[in-house]
Amino acid sequence: MKTRLKRLAIASALLVLIVAAAFLLGSGPGKGGGSTVDDSGRAAPSSIAEHSATHGNGDPGPGSQGASTASAQVARVSLAEEFRMAPNLRAFYDKHLHDNRPEAVYFRGRALALCVDYVTSPAHEVERRFSALGSVDHPKFRERLQALRAISSKCGDFFQVAMPDLARMFADAAARGFPPAIAMTLLDMMRNGQDSDSKAAELLQLDDPEVVERLMPYFALRTRFALGDPNLTPRSAIVQDAWQLYMCTIGADCSATSRFLMDQCRSEGLCGAASVEQLFQAIKYSPSDFQDLVRAQVMIQDSIQRRDWRAIGLSPR
Repeated sequence: MKTRLKRLAIASALLVLIVAAAFLLGSGPGKGGGSTVDDSGRAAPSSIAEHSATHGNGDPGPGSQGASTASAQVARVSLAEEFRMAPNLRAFYDKHLHDNRPEAVYFRGRALALCVDYVTSPAHEVERRFSALGSVDHPKFRERLQALRAISSKCGDFFQVAMPDLARMFADAAARGFPPAIAMTLLDMMRNGQDSDSKAAELLQLDDPEVVERLMPYFALRTRFALGDPNLTPRSAIVQDAWQLYMCTIGADCSATSRFLMDQCRSEGLCGAASVEQLFQAIKYSPSDFQDLVRAQVMIQDSIQRRDWRAIGLSPR
């Protein structure tokens, strides 16, 4: 009797183990247990539509298997988000030096473009030249120098790095379909008589701040930042900053430590803002101009959502 009970107990334990193993195998990667990402990171998008789902704001997008999970897995950030958060852009550059995906090529180029002053000069020399240009007499000199040193902390290690052909890097990323790099080609498209406005409209639908920022030179030349009726459009500087405020609503870094605010402080002496919106509201603009800026930002956002491209100066064919 005791031997029979012992055998039954062993059989029951084995059955429990078999069921548990089957459950774990059935809920693995690719079978409802979350999205699968290999060690090299997310694959390059094959189209702008795919970029919209995987790159826009660093989120997987609605319907993604990995959008929400009760597991303790740590979500992998997008390369764009890694670039924005990088405390040292040279370390980011070196990490992805041999990554040939178009987004990696693009963001390596962006890191170099942001830090180009430091490729030929060490950080202390960049800061010495800044002080020698008469900046020391500026009432905000200390704040401006502090902003420059914040930039140096991210860029200073680029000194004497081998400088690649940035234009070729961006052209390569564009040729392989990476949207921010494509945005950089629109001026050439316009000069060649191609339908650059339709491409701009397509890119704006991605709601990607990196894409919108790369479109700003195109808007500066193509529309001169006009909105709707040119007679009712605020001056171009206000509309340009309205675009910057719009980027904040779709995921751009608009914090006190953002490169945009660091540059505004270093170059213009507009220092002390905790956010881009505070810069515009409390430091850069009068109350009436700030109201114009907010109205322009709302018009930009509404026009993109409604696909009313003519309201932002575009005329897609």
